[in-house]
Amino acid sequence: MLITLSGLDGAGKSTLAEALKARLERDGTPAVIFHMNKEVGLYAYLRNVRDAVMALARKTKPKKPSRAKAALLEVRRRIIWNKALRRWVDLGDLGLFLVYRLYIERARGRILIMDRYFYDRLADQADGRRWKYLRWFAGITPVPDVAVLVDVSPEESFGRKGEYSIESMTLRRAHYKEIFSWVPGSVTLPNDELDAAVDALERLVAARINPPRPQELAAGS
Repeated sequence: MLITLSGLDGAGKSTLAEALKARLERDGTPAVIFHMNKEVGLYAYLRNVRDAVMALARKTKPKKPSRAKAALLEVRRRIIWNKALRRWVDLGDLGLFLVYRLYIERARGRILIMDRYFYDRLADQADGRRWKYLRWFAGITPVPDVAVLVDVSPEESFGRKGEYSIESMTLRRAHYKEIFSWVPGSVTLPNDELDAAVDALERLVAARINPPRPQELAAGS
């Protein structure tokens, strides 16, 4: 089974993933968490190398502007955030992800929980106008068994992380809602209160793991 959690920075994806994993394993269901931006494919490796070099630059010259940092930011702007290149990277990473998924789910028999997914990468590239490629990529992306958009307000996102403006988060939230309208069976999960969100997510996953039998549905109708 593949469970994916997507949403704004600060929405609580990582916290929900860890809580869900703990509850699944408490009930005897082994699970693994993969972080999309840290563990899946070339894009993750590029980010890890960038972060390591920037951390080293801060450590060696903490009080002076770092040329290495400036250079890496330029690389990020020109390469990592270059939409044309990222499309090729995403295609390669999609192929690698299929291998990861086969290994985790089939070889190891575990539920795979994705902290972020390819839908988050599509939100990175969305500009609100050109949807053709994004719809095509969403169409070739494996549809998760449980695809969740963890939803918080832009104001809440800004309050939790403070990395991006409320205006930019408002636009990004709209992009997420558009992208998830293309995903069959996707669920929007409000995360204003963590315990309630974890309970709702656990119920959703349990229903997908053990769907009600036809006779049970008939008895309940």
